[in-house]
Amino acid sequence: MVRCDEGIQFKYPYFVDASKTAYAECIFLRSDSSMGSVTVTLLQARSRITLMKTITIPRLELTTANICARLFSLKQALKFPKINTYFWTDSSIVLMRITSREQWSVFVTNRISEIRKLTTSEDWFHISTEYFNQNPTDILSSGCGPKQLQIHKWWQGPAWLKNSKEQWAKSAGYDFHTCIFFDNVSGYFTHQSPT
Repeated sequence: MVRCDEGIQFKYPYFVDASKTAYAECIFLRSDSSMGSVTVTLLQARSRITLMKTITIPRLELTTANICARLFSLKQALKFPKINTYFWTDSSIVLMRITSREQWSVFVTNRISEIRKLTTSEDWFHISTEYFNQNPTDILSSGCGPKQLQIHKWWQGPAWLKNSKEQWAKSAGYDFHTCIFFDNVSGYFTHQSPT
């Protein structure tokens, strides 16, 4: 258990992911001591099996982001002084919807409204799927056995979480205003600006 003293600064990194079989979210607690040591610990994780009825991956990703925003209330329950919160998803569609003021279907609008009520769009970031295991919730949404879970690095999160905030995964390169969305179809197109 991390003790709360004035020399420690806390951050909450949240991660979300969804697949055809399951969707998941997890919260880490990062503590920075006044002596310069950094500790990252898994605080809470949840996963759910997807329903039998057909639902698109973008809708599952949005549902997961919505559940993660609800888990954000854990921050208030711990009653630590001013803790910065960061949310990561590998879905550029979810990120665009959080930042956009477009009109969506009732399903999307209800979830986006709650996400915006509980969090701010500046707290949401993109995490690349190019590098295996960058998103610690991949293991929950894809499935794993007990032995794999015991040794998996998601207990402490990705290694870059111990770096300075400037070196964390960001949404750099995404132009969410050029995304094209059709809410009634299962295909989506996005554009990434060259870096």
